[in-house]
Amino acid sequence: MKKKLIIPVLIATMLGTSIPAYAANFADINDVPWEGAKTYINQVADKGLMVGSDNAQGKRVFKPKDNLSYLECAQLVYTLFGDEKGLTAYSDTIGTKWNTVLKGYKITDWAWPATSFCLENGIITISDVASFMNGTTAKKAARQDVAVMFGKGFEKAGYTQKQSFSFNDASKISSSALKYANLLGSLNILTGDGNKNFNPTNLINRSEMAVIVSKTDDLLAGGTSTGTGTGTTTPTGSGTVTGIVSTVVPYGNQYVLTMLTGEGAKSFMMSSSTKVSYNNKTYSPADIGESDTIIVAYNGTMIVTVVVTKDANDDIGKGSSSTTGTTSEKAKETYSGVIYSMNDDKIVVQKSSSNKRTFYGFSDRDIDVEIVIDGTSRSYSRLLREFDDESRTKDINVVVYINDDDEVFKIAATIDGGEASGYVDSATTSKVEIDGDDYYFHSDSDYVTIKINGYEVTIKEFVDAYNEYEDFYVEALLDGDERIITLIVESDDYEGGTIKGIVDSISSTRIKVDGEWYSFPSRTTDMRIKLNGTTVNLDRLNSAFNDLSGSQDMTVEITLNNDKVDKITATTNVEKTEVSGDIRTIDYDEIKIGSKTYDIASDGDYVEVDIENGNNDITRYSILESFIEDLDRDVYSYVIEVDAIVEDDYVTEIKGYVKELNGALVYDANYSGDTITLDIAGSVYRYRVDSSCTIKEEGKNNSRNLGHIEDDIDYGETIYADLEIDKDGYVTSILYEID
Repeated sequence: MKKKLIIPVLIATMLGTSIPAYAANFADINDVPWEGAKTYINQVADKGLMVGSDNAQGKRVFKPKDNLSYLECAQLVYTLFGDEKGLTAYSDTIGTKWNTVLKGYKITDWAWPATSFCLENGIITISDVASFMNGTTAKKAARQDVAVMFGKGFEKAGYTQKQSFSFNDASKISSSALKYANLLGSLNILTGDGNKNFNPTNLINRSEMAVIVSKTDDLLAGGTSTGTGTGTTTPTGSGTVTGIVSTVVPYGNQYVLTMLTGEGAKSFMMSSSTKVSYNNKTYSPADIGESDTIIVAYNGTMIVTVVVTKDANDDIGKGSSSTTGTTSEKAKETYSGVIYSMNDDKIVVQKSSSNKRTFYGFSDRDIDVEIVIDGTSRSYSRLLREFDDESRTKDINVVVYINDDDEVFKIAATIDGGEASGYVDSATTSKVEIDGDDYYFHSDSDYVTIKINGYEVTIKEFVDAYNEYEDFYVEALLDGDERIITLIVESDDYEGGTIKGIVDSISSTRIKVDGEWYSFPSRTTDMRIKLNGTTVNLDRLNSAFNDLSGSQDMTVEITLNNDKVDKITATTNVEKTEVSGDIRTIDYDEIKIGSKTYDIASDGDYVEVDIENGNNDITRYSILESFIEDLDRDVYSYVIEVDAIVEDDYVTEIKGYVKELNGALVYDANYSGDTITLDIAGSVYRYRVDSSCTIKEEGKNNSRNLGHIEDDIDYGETIYADLEIDKDGYVTSILYEID
């Protein structure tokens, strides 16, 4: 049987190559979890299915106790089952089909062929892929998940459980994995430990995988497969077919739809403009969701129309399913205007003559930005061609959607859309009647921008406001399907709302947002102000704004009360830095943590502080400052260990604990209550003493306890002590001397 080679060379050293690497060369062959593993390691190495790597000393090692990642397991499934009858072999077409999914979930490039093969054959699902990575790090695989992957491989290749088999800890195996664990057990691939326990949540190591791979290869090579798998087929001719949606995956400017039918899985292509109908309304392919029941009319490989007969997730027209490839991210911020300029790398959007904003990074093909033109999914290059078209006479209106990581994830543009204006006759969350004509909102509410007297509102807030005030004059911007994407409302009576936008300027009396000034009340201290989630005063907000560099900005949401600013919620795209160390010096406007000094704004009034300190936890910056000044004044030595958050060189958060106090005057000791009390500059601080605390008297070798200190104080002795304290505030060591 021909095996799929593992590519590229970088991972061949860890999983397998076409060149045998004999196990006798492994320097760590004796470092196995159990003695019998050596035989299987030898076998997979001799076959080139799993090999090793060279360590720092240049010796070949197998690393038998190391755990494998999900991606490595997928690669081994591909290696073993890649040419089995009943499974669809990997091809460039399949690779292209799944590229968007793999990019979206940051799957490492070398694993793309294997992961695409497993996706195409139903060995893994898109939701599985979503859990394979932790950022850019591949996550390690649990035994029950590996059983599912190999079990499905055998199932697709025609193998069935021909004899009864169960594990003693079957109740601990997930219901979705139990069937496949039993199948592997009945095939003698994975039979459990010495007590016949499967240990489903344990991570799988390379020795265990060597057993699975060796036995799987032997069984498949024996030719016992029935070859009756359930691969995906591509229909020919024309006709209709009914089934349940498995996946809808973007493929360039088209989609690949896979559906489960009575004759197995079938795949079709469809364009982004393919008509999709549901309940006598028209939708786009992006609205089709996983598990929807559909009737497809096709001609060859292309879908002509789709009729949805059952909306499984009750979400059609409310935003796309995760399987459509349309992003489900929510916008932290939107920025709307007309395209001022654009090229392969950047787009400049103009909101007003004095307000332009530049967005970068579109030349990087790894980005996952959804481009929608007149309600249809398009490419960035298509939008660029439209902008460069010299025959175009109208501006291109866009809404740019920005996520919590300050990344653009969607751009909705209007080129051929129309306009409508007039007085509103009626309004619902789905449509607006303007001067007798009905206009529907875009089916994805994220594409809709509504402003009433300059205040941005949601569709529901617009409907509620209309029902209360009624006299609304509107100007509507429509997409290519005559759906509302922008609604500008004027009302003489409407007073509520929230202003959202980018700060242009801040003074002591007002703030300028998107070119408009908004005045503060006469007492600015009455305003509620938050900056990046922390309560601040106006001076700190102004300082943070002035500290922004040219590539940074401040986004605000402002609430007005009687035309004056009542509340400001501001965020900046400045990165937060985490620093750790002990406090060296402190005063009202700066603090030194470790070897670096940081600024403190507004005398520390808005710094979040949480320092564990016995019965007197320190929760305000001024108290922390006074406590340390008292320690310095009494010439104590001390260590206060902290973790701090720094934004623009300003500390905004300090958390930690008093770790050491040396030379402190002991005020009291309570043996029965397990506490010791210190007098620091006339203030009393009581600390809990851990039951295992080590207590010694200076110059004596025998251990002491709190009772001895308590007795000495009762006899009128003056006692000084050095204390070590843990992060929970418990004293773990006391060394004292009697003065």
